[in-house]
Amino acid sequence: MNIKTLSPLRKKIYDAKLRFRFINEYLNIISRSGSRLPQKRLKKFLTYAKEHCRYYRALNCDPADLSSFPLLTKEIVSKNYKDITSDEAKNIIYRESYTGGSTGEPFHFMNQMDLDPIYQVVLWQRMGYRPGDTILSMDGTKLSEESLVQNIYWGKKAKRNLPYGGYFMSSLYLNEDNISLYVDHIMKLKPDFIRAYPMFIYTVAKYMKDNNIKPLHKTKGIQLTSESSFTYQHDLIEEVFDTTVYMQYGHTECCAFAYTKDSSRIYRTEPLYGFMEILNEEGIFVKPGETGEIVVTSFFNKVMPLIRYKTGDMAEFSGYDGNSLILKKIEGRTQDYVIDNNGHKVMITALIMAQHLAALGHIRKWQIEQTVKGAVTMRIIKGNDYTEASEKEISTLFINNAGITTQFEYVDSLSLTSRGKSKLIIQHL
Repeated sequence: MNIKTLSPLRKKIYDAKLRFRFINEYLNIISRSGSRLPQKRLKKFLTYAKEHCRYYRALNCDPADLSSFPLLTKEIVSKNYKDITSDEAKNIIYRESYTGGSTGEPFHFMNQMDLDPIYQVVLWQRMGYRPGDTILSMDGTKLSEESLVQNIYWGKKAKRNLPYGGYFMSSLYLNEDNISLYVDHIMKLKPDFIRAYPMFIYTVAKYMKDNNIKPLHKTKGIQLTSESSFTYQHDLIEEVFDTTVYMQYGHTECCAFAYTKDSSRIYRTEPLYGFMEILNEEGIFVKPGETGEIVVTSFFNKVMPLIRYKTGDMAEFSGYDGNSLILKKIEGRTQDYVIDNNGHKVMITALIMAQHLAALGHIRKWQIEQTVKGAVTMRIIKGNDYTEASEKEISTLFINNAGITTQFEYVDSLSLTSRGKSKLIIQHL
């Protein structure tokens, strides 16, 4: 089915009646599923992959035993793109997805219609959402030049984005000169809930505390997403807004969904979204109290099944609660930034990760180094389809949204940390 048919179908999925009907059915399933349903979904998905994907058919693995499947990396997916794609792809509605990668390893893949919006609605309800409540998304939305000239850094979201907020405020343009305008707008909007990049809302909260500014409206909860966050940030945000900070973990690959339910900051995974393993360097599931890499298997992406996919994110495993994994902390998402000509920080999460650049699908690995304000050096290991258009897309993004010029170096390898990892940002400022 042509990708153009996706839009009207998504409108149906986002229809309120269908959404809340799904939520009620979902909660009923959770209450009666016991331990069998996630395992049944897993086996069904593995069986489908063996039957419809050449890559998995060639493997000597058993759908009844997940551990018989080898681990999957971005590099393996890129090299075996067609073979991992289902032979039923032409009959599946899907979308092209791109992710920048906090370790500098972009990823291009196909994704069946994701259920993140549905789970996001469930999460809001668990946080106390009631119909009519206002949700502000503090994210990386790009704005028109007309809005920027008028010092307008916010707006109303399209109805299809409602699970992520009815209103948005962009982190791309925040600086010391206009932060008071951001705070004034929050005071006027009086949001009941806020969904935010951690560094973005922390910066705003710090300004409010330093200037003894208190919200005029009680915020029911603040959800942090897309980056790692730290205890000192949580504490300050909770103090300033007099509310509870919640965290949500997910990713573009749509294989896992986890959340915190109170101020304990302990994550629970959603057992019907996907299957998660926390593995050590030998590929063995870690013991409670140990830290390992998050490895995930989707239950829904039949167009390109990602089985035992290595995310690069790390988590401390704390045991189980029913079918849910309990994770004490999750690490790996970055709060990296580049600095513009005026000395203002521009968060990479907003500048790159939130934009889903097509060029990322044509890059094997990349690294950004900054030694002077307003300019960066891009070191790129080209993919097969990388062209001048890819370079132009990247340079245009940086100059238009951050006023930062780009110099490109095309290399065969990138420098690594002492632990052998590649960093996306090398920041000397």
